[in-house]
Amino acid sequence: EETIYFPKDGSEVDFLAYSPYRKNFKATEKLPLTLAVQTSQSELDFMTAEHLEGTTKETPNVKLRFYHRLTKLIFNLKTETGDDAVRLIGSKITVTGMPLSGDFHPENKTVMADAATVGDNCR
Repeated sequence: EETIYFPKDGSEVDFLAYSPYRKNFKATEKLPLTLAVQTSQSELDFMTAEHLEGTTKETPNVKLRFYHRLTKLIFNLKTETGDDAVRLIGSKITVTGMPLSGDFHPENKTVMADAATVGDNCR
């Protein structure tokens, strides 16, 4: 929503980009992530871009290449007899021992899991 301008004096600037957008987040802080509630896929699809350093008005073409930082697991269940819809009604998959929260640390561009929140996630 805002136009970004390079400094007129030609000094260097760095770019740090992530998605989804979090209002009032400062790059000097850590960004909390939680996986305990998984109702909104777009909120869970955390991505960061390569950290661009030393960009100036002389090299204004800023290309951000985003990478997914969390893993999405997809399980396709089938029965041996092929009547999947009937036999799998009410089935659940539980993934155990997975961190349910963590933090994105912009200064070193890493996502760190919170070991204290390891638990089970059932869908």
